[in-house]
Amino acid sequence: MKKLENLKPGDLVKYIGGGTSKYLIKGNYYEFKEYRKTDVRGATYDKIYVRDESGKFSTKPRTWFEIDVPDDFFYTTFWGGKSLKTKVKTPNYYNGDYGYTAKQVVDNFNLPYHLGTAVTYILRAYKKHNTPNEDIQKAIDHLTFELEKLQRTVEHDNIISGTE
Repeated sequence: MKKLENLKPGDLVKYIGGGTSKYLIKGNYYEFKEYRKTDVRGATYDKIYVRDESGKFSTKPRTWFEIDVPDDFFYTTFWGGKSLKTKVKTPNYYNGDYGYTAKQVVDNFNLPYHLGTAVTYILRAYKKHNTPNEDIQKAIDHLTFELEKLQRTVEHDNIISGTE
């Protein structure tokens, strides 16, 4: 069992209720990011940052969560017909129609960072937002970063070989 002081980013906490939030479901586990004490008008509040159902991190009162999540808790996911266990809950906009996640697709093709990031933005473009514009632009940016990296590599190789 984990205690608050031993939590690390990526650990899970269970939402037990206590407030209203359209992005938290009672009984579900959420990814923990950090713990903070906040002072408001002389009163101290315990807050934790968790990744909610929207996939974004937000601050919530610590009392809304059960911290003592079993160390052996895992989500079950499916990949290639096999059942896998993971401690990270993947937001729905990263899941394809046949149970594949964007991460699994990128890993399967062994893509470098910028290409893999571009692919994940493309795969979720129509699922996360009302319009795909932001994700498509981010994908283009990462493809540009990859092209720039390749160009620097070619220029470096030419300098080393003396062909430039």
